[in-house]
Amino acid sequence: MKKTIAEKQNNLALLLLYGVCFVTAVSAAGFIWITTDRILSQYEAREFLGTIDRIPGDSFHVLLWVSACMVFLGMSFLLRLRLKGRGERLIFWSLLFDFIVGFCAVAVLDFNYNGILLWVFANILVYVRKNRLWPIITGVGILSYTFTGFELISIRMRVFDIADYIHVYGSSTQMYLFGVWNFLEILTLVSFIGCCLVIIVNKEEELEKTNELYAQLAVANENLKQANEELSDIMEENAKMVQVRERNRIAREIHDTMGHTLTGIAAGIDACIALSDSSPELVKQQLRVLSEVSRKGIADVRHSVNELRPDALERLNLETAIRQMVDNMQQVSGTEISFSCSVPVLKFDEDEEAVIYRVIQESITNALRHGHASKIWIAIDRKEWDGKLHLSISDNGCGCGEIKEGFGIRHIRERIRMLNGKVSFASDGGFRVEAEIPIRWGEEYD
Repeated sequence: MKKTIAEKQNNLALLLLYGVCFVTAVSAAGFIWITTDRILSQYEAREFLGTIDRIPGDSFHVLLWVSACMVFLGMSFLLRLRLKGRGERLIFWSLLFDFIVGFCAVAVLDFNYNGILLWVFANILVYVRKNRLWPIITGVGILSYTFTGFELISIRMRVFDIADYIHVYGSSTQMYLFGVWNFLEILTLVSFIGCCLVIIVNKEEELEKTNELYAQLAVANENLKQANEELSDIMEENAKMVQVRERNRIAREIHDTMGHTLTGIAAGIDACIALSDSSPELVKQQLRVLSEVSRKGIADVRHSVNELRPDALERLNLETAIRQMVDNMQQVSGTEISFSCSVPVLKFDEDEEAVIYRVIQESITNALRHGHASKIWIAIDRKEWDGKLHLSISDNGCGCGEIKEGFGIRHIRERIRMLNGKVSFASDGGFRVEAEIPIRWGEEYD
């Protein structure tokens, strides 16, 4: 995990404070050991013991204990550096370990130097995330440092004084030793204050960055809320458009089915009127055909409303359905309708089959209703050079001078456009519909 600049500054400040504490504590223990050895070598022990209240015991053991404690504190610090951002429970226990070990080192030195506790509390300030705990930690740290000071401890307890060991030396050396000792104690306080300032500044910067991120997040949330509202509006608009398209589809289906059926019935009724006087039997036969066509038309309308797919395509394949439609219309209207197909198998997707069927149905209806045609030609083929299905419906009706897009022609154009196809209309001695449909050919056409 990559460290930030603030983390590096905090670690550097802690490392500097640790170095000062290490040098001071080990130097104090080493000075006591060296001075004790000097006293013994010069046979001044009796005189020295007569001027002091307490000795630290084995001075070499004091040096070992203090050195070991400082090494343990350093190892604990390195452990926290490796656990930064991970293992919060281990960090907590390492800080508790620091406090115990630091207090032991201070106690071994008979509270002559308690700056080690400042190092412990500086670490706690770095690793505590909740700023509201800072006053408590700071207060505990100040109290611990104050009440472990040599002046207060020596009032109630018998402890050795490092000043007694300094007095063993000559006056000039004493001045030098007291100056060094005071300098190290002051350096400890200065290092601790500097470390705290670095930590506080970095905490403030971190807090500002956090607040800035929160502000950016608030703006992003507001933008997201606005985008959601816009998306909801778009979805609502799309739903309305889908409803409109669905209405148009249903209208086209009903128009195609009803128009085709009613046109055939009207043509059949005209034939019945013409045959009513001369051939009553033919009239009855024609009326039976009209009855069957009307029933099929009603069923087709119902199915168109429910499924939007011609009933004939549910029962039959496309080519058979077209031929049945052609035969029925020929019987009803008496119009000659020719259907030719050069495509081996007319089997496509449902939407493609429905469009082809409806376009042929609507074209036949228009030829009978508006063109009064007596002949209609329907051709389906596939051009190898473009792979498209070509559909042609023409008649010999009266045609029209100007092609106006009514309901039927508009629906033919919309249906072809749904399949990304093209359609054109022409009126020259009749009416002609030419359509190109980019069919999604199946495996049987590969």
